[in-house]
Amino acid sequence: MRILKFDEFRLSHEFNVGLIGAGAVSEIHMAAYKSLQNVKVTAICDILEEKARSLAKKYGVQKTFTRYENLLEIKDLDVVDICTPTPTHASIACDAASYGHDILLEKPMALSVAQCDAILKEVKKYNVKLCVNHHALYYSSIRKAKSLLDSGFYNLKAFRVSWKGAKMSQPKWSLKPENGGLLWEIGTHGVYLARFFLPEITRVFAIGNASENPLLYDNFFVILQTRDDTFGVMDYSVTSNQREYLCEITGSDGKRALINLRHNVLIDKTKYQPKWYYDFWYEGTDFLRSWTKWAIRTFASRKKGIEFIRSKMRLMAGYLKSIEENKSPPVTPEEGRATIKLLECIKKSIHTNKVVPVSWH
Repeated sequence: MRILKFDEFRLSHEFNVGLIGAGAVSEIHMAAYKSLQNVKVTAICDILEEKARSLAKKYGVQKTFTRYENLLEIKDLDVVDICTPTPTHASIACDAASYGHDILLEKPMALSVAQCDAILKEVKKYNVKLCVNHHALYYSSIRKAKSLLDSGFYNLKAFRVSWKGAKMSQPKWSLKPENGGLLWEIGTHGVYLARFFLPEITRVFAIGNASENPLLYDNFFVILQTRDDTFGVMDYSVTSNQREYLCEITGSDGKRALINLRHNVLIDKTKYQPKWYYDFWYEGTDFLRSWTKWAIRTFASRKKGIEFIRSKMRLMAGYLKSIEENKSPPVTPEEGRATIKLLECIKKSIHTNKVVPVSWH
């Protein structure tokens, strides 16, 4: 996958965007669009009229709808941005394609490979471009890590993703069984990041448990085996009070790197830390240590918010640029399908408590 540089964001043509869904993620998309030149959101749709009108008023959008079919009928739309719950993705994307609109589809692409295939069929039939919003690929820390791997600085042997948080930090609808739960809503990020860094994944073994609904995993742990001797690990939980959003690269030559996605920081862990480092963090006074941590987190939290929007902006700009130049989108529907394929294998492994082979056909 080709990552665009900032100087490649300039768009020659004006793009009119229609936004379907006016929830929390739509706010982030609107902030990203506002930062892009030659991009204008001309209509917003949500089944709740007040939500559509509120978002439209905030960003100066003239047209609002409660039925997405009315939005799709607008003649001068260039792109339809779908920010609705996952179960609606397939039907809305297929309808948008039938109107001839190019599509930006929020992750995950769909609830099943079968739904992905239905979307792919319509996209090809009507010759439109669809991009899946795997925006974490566009964090600057992720891009830096990938460039270091490609340059040979790290000789990858293992890749780990760790996501820990509390249920209250997620929208209630997203963790319901009909929406795929934690595995689909948050696990999607880990899967597409693992596919980005690892060679072809051939087998999966996963375990998980649930505290309330047996169909909803509060915790799951995944081992990804590849075609060579590298492997991946995914560790997810919504029962942790401490937040942790990390990727880890382990090399064969002792090199190691941590990517803190929460604060968008790449930390090289190759060198031994000096004695004073351990004296401070493990033997230092609680007062001094706690205030230092507070200062770091305060600064980093501001950086996190900016980078979160920038990652969306980079992907959106790359997608619009691909439309201008008639090239493949940054994240193709085939890649979106592959992510759902791997999620299905993980789910099957948890259910059967067996290793599941991955077929990419």
